[in-house]
Amino acid sequence: MNWVRLLLSLTFIYSFVGCGNDASFDLAPETDNARLSLKINDEVDILWVIDNSSSMEKHSQALASQMQPFVEALNETKLDYRMGITTTDMRTPPTGQQGIFIGQTDNVLSSRTPDLMNVVTNRMYNVGQGGSPVEQGLAAMKEALSEDKLNFQNTGFFRQDSLLVVIFLTNEDDQSVNEDYVQFLDDLKPPLPSGERSWVAHFIGVLPDNNSCSTFGNDYQPGYKYLELVDASGGIAENICTADLRSALTAVKARVIDFISEFALEREPVVETIRVFVNGIEVDNDPDNGWIYLEDKNAIRFNGSSVPTADASIKIDYDPAGIKK
Repeated sequence: MNWVRLLLSLTFIYSFVGCGNDASFDLAPETDNARLSLKINDEVDILWVIDNSSSMEKHSQALASQMQPFVEALNETKLDYRMGITTTDMRTPPTGQQGIFIGQTDNVLSSRTPDLMNVVTNRMYNVGQGGSPVEQGLAAMKEALSEDKLNFQNTGFFRQDSLLVVIFLTNEDDQSVNEDYVQFLDDLKPPLPSGERSWVAHFIGVLPDNNSCSTFGNDYQPGYKYLELVDASGGIAENICTADLRSALTAVKARVIDFISEFALEREPVVETIRVFVNGIEVDNDPDNGWIYLEDKNAIRFNGSSVPTADASIKIDYDPAGIKK
């Protein structure tokens, strides 16, 4: 089960109380058909934690120059997203960022931010390379999401019912005080009764199996501590050692979109009876531009041109397995 199920918090038989959207699963005793009527929660909160130490300027500028397709894809899916950008510099402001979002005003960005693309690009360009050589991305993430920051400098970013996406960009491993940051995020965004997490971490940095990766002639340093969060949440890990970060951004974007394109079923279906409708129009069973059934997850996933927008109405009909005719 992935984010769509997290967003919908479906329960069997009864309508759930979650994000203000209605979803129900109905199976009357005298019938042999099940129907899911779904409306997607479109809230996604995206936190960028960017290393701004002396070897990082070219990487942060490469990221800034290639952000447009990422933002456009979020807009196309009609997600209600918010973005905050901070650095790995945990020194006290104004020397460091200490988890505070970049931007003198309107430091929480969204699809409604005027001239959004230029604002995002400029802020990432201006991250610079004057930050502390003691990179503390995990501590910066925790501080950015602390009650004090969310109620003051970073107010307007965090929503309890949203998917929280944290993206780290760095060429070093984390040097924060050792803490259980997975547990911190689980406490901040409690797992649903199903056990699924409502947060995901992505990492654009040095990977353990990339022995040729170095930065400005320095020894490479894989981001082992960041990768613990990636592994725990099913996130994406991408290589920073390239001037072209579009593939990394594409992978992160695809993972976010995956979360709104996969729907868990409450009962095992008779697969050949599944019918899927988006906005009242039936969608074909097609691995390229339709839907497929994922047996290991007992879920429906949309692909290609059939990925629904966040304001779509989705209905899934099927006969549950084991119902005697």
